[in-house]
Amino acid sequence: EPEQPETPSKTLYVFEYTGSVQEVTLPAGKWKLEVWGAQGGYNNESAASGKGGYSTGDIVLSSSTNIYIYVGGIGIAGTSSSVAALGGFNGGGASYASNWGRASGGGATDIRINQDSLYARVIVAGGGGGSTGASDNMATESVSSGGAGGGIEGIDGLEVSGTSQGLGTGGGISSSGFNQKNTQYSASFGQGGSADSSLTAAGGGGGWYGGGPGSGAGGGSGWVYTADNFSTWQTGNPTDADNWLLNNTYYLAN
Repeated sequence: EPEQPETPSKTLYVFEYTGSVQEVTLPAGKWKLEVWGAQGGYNNESAASGKGGYSTGDIVLSSSTNIYIYVGGIGIAGTSSSVAALGGFNGGGASYASNWGRASGGGATDIRINQDSLYARVIVAGGGGGSTGASDNMATESVSSGGAGGGIEGIDGLEVSGTSQGLGTGGGISSSGFNQKNTQYSASFGQGGSADSSLTAAGGGGGWYGGGPGSGAGGGSGWVYTADNFSTWQTGNPTDADNWLLNNTYYLAN
C-alpha cells in the first residue's frame, strides 16, 4: 500500500477585542486574513447604529513576519448633556450630546505588517457610525441612525427626522471620497470625525478613512492592499501615499 500524503497543517489565530494593539509573528507561508469592524454606539431610545464592515484577503509571506492587530471597539452612547462620549478603540469618532443622546463611532479593525503604523495596514474593516436618540423632551421618533462600515466606501448616516446638524458621509478610498457637510469636523486617514461643544452630533466610524459626524454619523471605509486600490489612493492622495511603508510583495489576493 502506498503511503497516504499527510494533511497540511493549519494554524488559526483569533484575536478578540482588548483595547490595545496585539502582536504576533507569523511564519512564512500563505495566510488568509479576515477582519470585522466594530458597531457604532446607540442607546435605548435611538435608531440602530451602523454595523461594522468586513474585509478578507490572502497574503503570502516569504519569511517570518511581525503582524500588528487592532481590533476595533464598539461606540458608546452619550447619555448626559454637555458631555463627550469617546469613540471606539482604533479610530471611532467622539460624539457630543446636548439634549439628545448622541453616540460615538465604532473603531475599525485592521492588520499591519512589519511596523505599527497606519501606513502599513494591508487590510481594514470600517467601523459603524454612531446614532442619535431622543431625550425625555423629544419625540421618540426624532432619531437618526448611523451608517455601516465599508466596503470600499462607508455608508452615509440615515436621518429619520430633520435636524440642524445634517448627516455624516461614509469614508472612501481616498480623501476626496468623503465630502463632509461639517468640514471643520471632517474625518481623516484612519480616524472617524468627532463632535464637540460647537457641534452636537454622533461620531463617525473609524476606517481606512473615517466616516463623518452628524445626527446620523457615517461609517468608515474598508481597505484591502491591492495594486488597483493602491493606485487609486496614490492618485487621489499623493502626499499621503508618499508615506506608504510596504512594497508590492504584500499585495493581497482573493
